[in-house]
Amino acid sequence: PRDNGSFYDYNISISKSGDAVVSEAMRYSGAREGDLRQYYRSLKDEEQKQVFQQMIKGVSATAELLDYRVNNAETLSGPFTLDLKYGVKDFFQKAGDIRIAQLPGFAIGAERIEEVSLSARRYPVKYSGSGSVLGRYFSYSITIPAGYETVSLPEPVSLSNKYGSFAAGCRQEKPDLVNCGLRWERTANTIAAKDYAQYKNFLETAANYTKKQLFFRDRAGSGK
Repeated sequence: PRDNGSFYDYNISISKSGDAVVSEAMRYSGAREGDLRQYYRSLKDEEQKQVFQQMIKGVSATAELLDYRVNNAETLSGPFTLDLKYGVKDFFQKAGDIRIAQLPGFAIGAERIEEVSLSARRYPVKYSGSGSVLGRYFSYSITIPAGYETVSLPEPVSLSNKYGSFAAGCRQEKPDLVNCGLRWERTANTIAAKDYAQYKNFLETAANYTKKQLFFRDRAGSGK
């Protein structure tokens, strides 16, 4: 899977007001890198900017594009990478003195697992091209404001079967720093019909996990 992978590294800095600056570095390998290199090479500069603007609006309607770079789309002499920086107003949802965060890119939406939308199948699920054997890898470094404390983080989870694996979790590194990670790998391009129920459960369990949020408390807001 790592030889046909997508790697996303996020640095998220959240201000006392609840606004955030998000820096994202994206790199790829194998067929995935080739497909995306070709796609971005086909776009004009303004079209590339529009792609990034649409991308960040999927994170938040308030997101504002600050900077972006497309690296080595035109040449094979270096790795193809994307760099993105944007601001988000009101990154936290507020509930009294509790602040709730949903990590960008963390959730597995229904459109990513639509192949298991049926209750049962008579025929195998078959993946092809760059969507066959693959890996998706996310890392997050979240700097929280002074005066905030962590209430709850997504607990570590590890799932696996003969067709793939999923692992994720968060940990408190320092009082003001939380690190999170997610690894989702598919190791086969054909899912036998007899194993469909097992595979469906695996993907849906993973997707449900990624809906989890991070909870913090504003100690100043609680009167402490």
